[in-house]
Amino acid sequence: MGYRYDGIFGPIGEWLGIVQSLGRIYTTVYYIDLKENTFIDLTYRIQAGKFVAVRGAAQERLDFLCRAMVVPEHKEEMLDFASLATLPRRMEHERIISKQYQIFAEGEDVPAGSVEWRQCSFIECSRSTEGGLQSAIFAIQSIQAEKLRELEIMQKQKELIDAMRLAYDAAEAANKAKTNFLSNMSHDIRTPMNGIIGMTAIAANNIDDRDKVRECLNKISSSSKHLLSLINEVLDMSKIESGTVELTEEEFNLSDLISNLLAMMSPQIEEHKHELYVHIGELTHDDVIGDRLHVQKVFINILSNAIKYTLDGGVLRLCISERPSHQEKVGCYEFVFEDNGIGMSQDFVERIFEPFARASDERLQNIQGTGLGMPITRNIVRMMGGDIKVESRLGKGSRFTVSIYLKLQEQAGARHEVFENLNVPMSDFNCLVSERRELQQDNPLEALKQLDFTGRKALLVEDNELNAEIAREILGVTGLLVERAVDGQEAVSMMEKCMDGYYSIVFMDIQMPNMNGYDAARCIRAMDRSYCRQVPIVAMTANAFAEDVQTARSVGMNEHIAKPLDLKILTRVMSQWIE
Repeated sequence: MGYRYDGIFGPIGEWLGIVQSLGRIYTTVYYIDLKENTFIDLTYRIQAGKFVAVRGAAQERLDFLCRAMVVPEHKEEMLDFASLATLPRRMEHERIISKQYQIFAEGEDVPAGSVEWRQCSFIECSRSTEGGLQSAIFAIQSIQAEKLRELEIMQKQKELIDAMRLAYDAAEAANKAKTNFLSNMSHDIRTPMNGIIGMTAIAANNIDDRDKVRECLNKISSSSKHLLSLINEVLDMSKIESGTVELTEEEFNLSDLISNLLAMMSPQIEEHKHELYVHIGELTHDDVIGDRLHVQKVFINILSNAIKYTLDGGVLRLCISERPSHQEKVGCYEFVFEDNGIGMSQDFVERIFEPFARASDERLQNIQGTGLGMPITRNIVRMMGGDIKVESRLGKGSRFTVSIYLKLQEQAGARHEVFENLNVPMSDFNCLVSERRELQQDNPLEALKQLDFTGRKALLVEDNELNAEIAREILGVTGLLVERAVDGQEAVSMMEKCMDGYYSIVFMDIQMPNMNGYDAARCIRAMDRSYCRQVPIVAMTANAFAEDVQTARSVGMNEHIAKPLDLKILTRVMSQWIE
């Protein structure tokens, strides 16, 4: 290629400002004469006091730039764009045309193979009298920064679109889950409700047949308990998923907790003629600090399933041991629940912690269950920093291993003499828990009737007329005289005016107008009378979560009984607190 320098633009001062201005935008600027096929490089050079430029064959120069600098994937497109033969036609109705492309980057600190974005443009300079293009400016500018910003914007847009897609998918999944939830709830709620409504109609139609009415009432009671269990588990699951469950800390003894658990579950175990073996392994500390109610709920859920899903006459085992925790003042405890029940398929084991999951097994058709117990159990265990593992073989049985971490009480040591020699059948365990067992009879009020509080008075704080009527009737079978306050404010007033010892016990609702039960209990405990500080106050409320129990205790209440009333608990509470 032959180029020459021409001092054609005269003194530097006339052109330097123009070229410098163009140089702020364009790295290369050529003036192209299409008729002569020549170019002048307007990138300024100074020679002998004049502004000089390089000139040469235009098409040859453009082809050289395309072949030497442009990356292979853009090379053919750029050669077509730089063709001067087709330029007049392409710019027939355009004053400027542009093309973006990439070149190989140059520089000492530039990694090999790096590329940068450029844009070249043909700009109309002059036309013939007929309108044909005679000359043009060919200019190249870097658009690397713009491209990087464009790529950044595109990346952000992609991330936004991905986030929106994830949100949409999550919303769709939530909507599907809600639909499935409502479908499951509709079925699971209607089943016991059908039993309650149907048995009520049958009882009304056989009102003179005492045996038939008694049978219907027993079935109504069973359906009601199942419905209550379903409602409780749905509410528990809802609180866990919303993150509003709070673990509490209180001192308790593991031996006592297990003893109470076995006492509570023994009627179900005996009903199914199961044998339960309890084995205490290495247990260095059993005085611990943690959420006793949630720990107990985990154990009840697992043991209840073992009882239900083991054929009558089965064998259940509970093994308890303490493992190294590697944490100061924290104990690691392992509880293994085993049974020789119907077991589970591997497919269902993988789904057992999904809400509403139930195995497809004909033997389960008559076994009541919500499919929420295990998801709740795992969530509680994980909230405690623990883990739960499941092993099962269809037709052979299941093993649930629960590991939880509990803080140790000061000077805590093992105190499990209640479990000595307890690797024995449940039938031999009855002597250890007989004092904790409740009277089991067809009429749930029979146990209450054994209590005689004739002449004693109770203050019932209840705003709902129907609930007040039910409580009066139930408490009245013990001979207890019941006086009522319609809200917390009236209850405080009645306690202020009564003589010491007038009420033997106070049953306190929580959600009431004017003053709630918590505030009422605080006011009563704050009175300057030892009687008001000591009188038993029992929460009798539909606020039934574990944190509700803790709140009741924190304001000075002695016990908590959830509605609907569990008459076994009511019997125990009245026996314990009414002298």
